[in-house]
Amino acid sequence: MKEKKLINIRALAILIVVLGHSIIIYSSKWTLYDTVNTVHSLDLLKKIINCYQMQLFFSLSGYLFFYSCLKNKEYFTFVIDKIKRLLIPFFAVAALYVLPLKMLLKVPGFEGNYFRLFFNSFIKLNNTGHLWFLITLFIIFIIFFTLSKIIKLNKKDLKYKIVDIVILILALIISLNTSYFKSIIPDTGLYRVFEYSFWFYLGFCLNKYFSLGKKNDSYKKLYVPYLCLLTGALMIYRITHETQVIKVITTICVIILPYIIMPSKTNRVTEYLDRNSMGMFLFHSPLVYISFIYYPNINPILMVFINFICFGFLSSLITELIRKTPLKIIIGEK
Repeated sequence: MKEKKLINIRALAILIVVLGHSIIIYSSKWTLYDTVNTVHSLDLLKKIINCYQMQLFFSLSGYLFFYSCLKNKEYFTFVIDKIKRLLIPFFAVAALYVLPLKMLLKVPGFEGNYFRLFFNSFIKLNNTGHLWFLITLFIIFIIFFTLSKIIKLNKKDLKYKIVDIVILILALIISLNTSYFKSIIPDTGLYRVFEYSFWFYLGFCLNKYFSLGKKNDSYKKLYVPYLCLLTGALMIYRITHETQVIKVITTICVIILPYIIMPSKTNRVTEYLDRNSMGMFLFHSPLVYISFIYYPNINPILMVFINFICFGFLSSLITELIRKTPLKIIIGEK
């Protein structure tokens, strides 16, 4: 049975991602499309979102991966499951949705022959857009599942605790040197394997040792306020001080917080978002290009409303409709 707290965390995670996509045109670091409107608050919000949006998603995947280790699935069965869950949606959505829509909208880098673009962008993984997440997650799953078959990562004996610490330290060191891998690997989801493996395994260890989603211990009342204050202070400090140590400590605090403070009680909204989170991730991002291309200078409030509310709902509606057809494997469902 899925932990209800995780339903709420996944709902929060997808809302953050959708919001990040919706306001990226106001980011000072995004230059694909211009707008006459400068909105410092949205630029700052985008910077904050970038600190933890994908890290939270990878930690969730790692948290759930612990259950796969407990079940001790067969290697072939696990790989096939992940192909159905991640790779089929990657290629299907790329071929049937992302590429046609971006070609129709004449997004830079997507002009020319359909088949050549598909081969260069999604087969050679040169321009995968937001779908990089699926490729990265698939590779990380295979790496750690292979490792679990060798080391038995689900065990909690002292020697396995040492192994976990070593893996986390190595993954963190590699993550901090992602720029090196980016310089020798094409701009795809491949080099991001080195960037996000730490966050994946952090989520794995949170489930393995703390089971933060399962119980509500009274002692949490003692340290949660201090953790919240520390996280807030670090976020403020990070805005003006881009040091690696501060970045990592801040993101770790932000990632751990939802597992601790998120309520276990769900509602229809969070359950709806959780159920459709995969589809919203797949279908939302390309839609915002419509606004960015045709109405880049509209009132920022209206821009956020269209992208976040309207396109967010539309992406969830597309997901619901596909789920009712034999093609639901497109959204990673059996």
